[in-house]
Amino acid sequence: MKKQNNCLNFFKGLACIFVVAIHMRFPVDYIDGPIQSAARFAVPFFFMVSGYYCFNEDKTIEFSKLPKKVKHIAILCLGSFIFWFLFILITQVDGGLTGIGEWLLTLVSFESLYQFILFNVDPFIQILWFLFALLYCYILFYIFARLKAVRILKFLILPLLIAHFAMGNICNGILSLSIDVYYFRNCWLMGMPLFMLGYVIHEYRQPILRGVNGNVALIAIIAGGILAVCEWLIVGGRQQMYLGSIITAAAMILYSQWHEEAYIIKPVAIIGQKYSMLIYVLHYCIGICFDYIMAWVGIADNFVFLCFRPSIVIILSIIVSIMLSFLWQKMIARVSRKNQVS
Repeated sequence: MKKQNNCLNFFKGLACIFVVAIHMRFPVDYIDGPIQSAARFAVPFFFMVSGYYCFNEDKTIEFSKLPKKVKHIAILCLGSFIFWFLFILITQVDGGLTGIGEWLLTLVSFESLYQFILFNVDPFIQILWFLFALLYCYILFYIFARLKAVRILKFLILPLLIAHFAMGNICNGILSLSIDVYYFRNCWLMGMPLFMLGYVIHEYRQPILRGVNGNVALIAIIAGGILAVCEWLIVGGRQQMYLGSIITAAAMILYSQWHEEAYIIKPVAIIGQKYSMLIYVLHYCIGICFDYIMAWVGIADNFVFLCFRPSIVIILSIIVSIMLSFLWQKMIARVSRKNQVS
């Protein structure tokens, strides 16, 4: 059985909580801005962790594990797609059969299809892009590994990241242009370079760790967060990531290598180990349902409610994910017992 890195699980739990915070904004800019910018380490962290665990000294083992990883992510993508299709169909489509028909037509329009296929833009809420981008990363890595050309992907890390920052942070941020976010928030300019950066960190893990001990990594985590906030103040807007985001994510991985046994905060580590992906898929749905209830009660625009909304949605997302996971495990156990009896 694979040994768990408790510290890394803590950072995974922390990252998934910050993903929820990114999508459930605070009503005051001077609170929301620093939280949003500091939280932007979360998505780079998950891409980098995925790439980190793709590396293996034995290339035969590394290659043999990839089809299983691709299958696992593909199932998550399919399940998430079906869930959100049904949720939007039930809750968001007005106008009866006519409205449903018009909505279905938008899903298969040329614009929706090319954005989805080329740039990982899901046609529902546009937050599932991460899962599809991650699937593309594994598939691309598998193809290049099969061709024994992984070094090409490593060489592309820097130019792809430069292209992302040029389009997002400089053009859309500093220059206030209007480039659609999906052109640089996708597998090509965000997912793949970060995935490969995690891979390279693992490949050169030993020499890196000789120069970066636990204390240095901890300082880098904090410094990366501060740098991200400073970048937000300079660049403006809600950027997809900052240079500080990458520093924080990489430093978290390195810190976890020095403190593998440390839970730091055990409940958060358990969330990271068991529920982070489910929280990611469900949290926006929970936010929508919660907003419906608050609108019905009549406090949807209440300032105090809006201040506490992100925290409430985070807590509800964790609770619902734990409950659904528990029920799923019970159902699987019951089916397994019936099969054994028969």
